[in-house]
This record gives sequence, C-alpha cells and structure tokens, in this order.
Amino acid sequence: MTDMVNHPPHYTVHPIFSIECHDLARMLTFDAGSAVKYLWRAGRKGEPSEDLHKALWYLDRVDLPCRVMQLWDEKVREQILDDLNAWKARHTGTAPILEDTADAIERLAAGDARSAQILAREALDHLNAGVSA
Repeated sequence: MTDMVNHPPHYTVHPIFSIECHDLARMLTFDAGSAVKYLWRAGRKGEPSEDLHKALWYLDRVDLPCRVMQLWDEKVREQILDDLNAWKARHTGTAPILEDTADAIERLAAGDARSAQILAREALDHLNAGVSA
C-alpha cells in the first residue's frame, strides 16, 4: 500500500532523480524548497500548469541575490547532477517539459534561483504550446 503521508509517489518517484524530493527541499529555504516540490511533481499530481504556476509563485519570492540554501549536503547535489546528466545522455529533447523542470530543480540545487525561474517559465511555455508533459 502506498504511504501518502510519509512517502507519496509524486514526491518519491521521479523519472530522472533517484533521491526523494524531501532530500533536496529540506536543504533549501522555505520558498526555494516549495518551488522544488511543485517542479518535482508537475505532471505527476494534478494539472502540470497549476504546479508550474505555483513553482513560479514561490520562485518569485526567493530572496535575490539568491539565498536558497539552509543545510547543505553536497552528496545530494552531486546525485541530482549525476541523475540529470545520465538521463540527458539517453533522452535529451524527448520530454521538453520534464527536462525544463529537472533543469530548474538542478539550478535550485546549485543556488541559482534566477535560472530556475527562466527554466520553469520555459516549461510553462512548452505546456501552453501544446507539448505534452
């Protein structure tokens, strides 16, 4: 049975990342971590456009210049980058919305909220253009 409280599938199962969403979100400030959660689940729970709009809402509130980190674990950042690079080696260009949201998550993990905003907007543009999530 799925544990919707402690390990909901829209935060534990991701087509690219092997870690749980919480592993990254807990290391970020509230707004940056919340943005990660909505980017992570876009297309896996509810309407992708709602998740992307909510991610952008949080990204617009991240203190700039970028203050996104609280507690930091470099292993998590490295795992995100390794997972993303491995996926891109096999799938680049095949899922633009997923790629944009994953890149945005990676940019937040790197402390670059401005690039994450741009990538989240690109994902929303792809969605609005009729590209499937």
